[in-house]
Amino acid sequence: MYRMIDTIRRKIFAHSVVKNSAVLMAGSVVGNGLAYVYHLVMARILGPVQYGELGALISIYYIVNVPSGVIQNGLTKYFSILKARGDTGQAKQLYLTSITLLSVVSLMGFVVSLLIVRPLSRYLHIENHYTVLALYVSFATYFISVPMASVFGGFQKFVPMTVVANIGAVLRILYGAFAAYYGVFASICANIATNISTFLISLYPLRFLLKESTSPISVSRRKAVAYAAPMGVATLCATALYSFDVVMVKHYFSSFDAGLYSSLAVLGKIIFFASFALSSVMFPTIAERIEKGQTYKKMLFLGALFVAGVSSLITLLYFLFPAFTVQLLFGKSYEGAIEYLGLFGVFLSLVTVASYLTQSMLAAGETSVSYLLIAAAVSQILCISFFHDSIMSVIRVNIAVSAVLVVLLGLFSFRKAR
Repeated sequence: MYRMIDTIRRKIFAHSVVKNSAVLMAGSVVGNGLAYVYHLVMARILGPVQYGELGALISIYYIVNVPSGVIQNGLTKYFSILKARGDTGQAKQLYLTSITLLSVVSLMGFVVSLLIVRPLSRYLHIENHYTVLALYVSFATYFISVPMASVFGGFQKFVPMTVVANIGAVLRILYGAFAAYYGVFASICANIATNISTFLISLYPLRFLLKESTSPISVSRRKAVAYAAPMGVATLCATALYSFDVVMVKHYFSSFDAGLYSSLAVLGKIIFFASFALSSVMFPTIAERIEKGQTYKKMLFLGALFVAGVSSLITLLYFLFPAFTVQLLFGKSYEGAIEYLGLFGVFLSLVTVASYLTQSMLAAGETSVSYLLIAAAVSQILCISFFHDSIMSVIRVNIAVSAVLVVLLGLFSFRKAR
């Protein structure tokens, strides 16, 4: 009996997807725990009003940071292909070229950001314009580090990826806890310091690639752009589904209500990031299988069932213990969020499944999936613009839009996957 169990265990963990998912899942559990310690600390020090401001800025950060996700996924795909070919010379050249281009783009973006600082501050009712400018610098310092994460993902170096990410999460808590006593602007500056520190730490485990000699890149720029453009649209719309609602609530509701909604968004993202590990593993795995002409359909849908199962379990806990969950993480000042937690969990569960299916289809090169995401994002914005008489109305809009999206993505994936 023991031998049979041991044989099954070894066979299961011999599978790369299971093994890598286990590594990332363990890292994600630690990382997500640290992320929520950060929000717990910030929410309690800043209070609902200032935390509402920080929450809106973080949501804008997610939206502005979409190019990072697009570039990271695109580079991960190409690094996966180069890994399959055994061509580390091209991989190093691609990494160096990417770092250079992203640095130049970040500097150009800083000039553009100066033009929109005041209008955006007015829309969000933020008095200190420099806070919004600091938000861009926070984005830029993360943006430049994207090729590093792509190398780790493409070469399936998930252990150093999780270690570096969790070190960064610890630093974010330490820097943020100190800065929060000086307000929202200082809190954003603490994130800048975290990004710079994490970038420097990442250089050490990247030695396996940096020691290689470079060779000319054979990746077609035309194909890269043709792939990146619809991927960018799809990723932007997917991110908007769980981010732009927070921004709109900050605009339409009081600062206190916006703080309550931001706390819901943070708790909801526990669901999203609980299955993030599987999505991170599946993207390079599917890309590599496509390059080798292998099938992935069964693996794709087993993954979807896993994501749905994990999301449903956490949502059930939100329905059963809403008061305990809110008070544990945010305190009595956020008790107004208790009645909405279960339904907000339903919304984020649907978004999580939708995100998983979207990323899997993009990894397979099915970029036409972007049209479904565009329709969903536009529908959400329009519906919230008309139906925002209460927080419950916003949540119901979110659930309706994301439910329709999941059904359409499921049908699309079933037809396209092989």
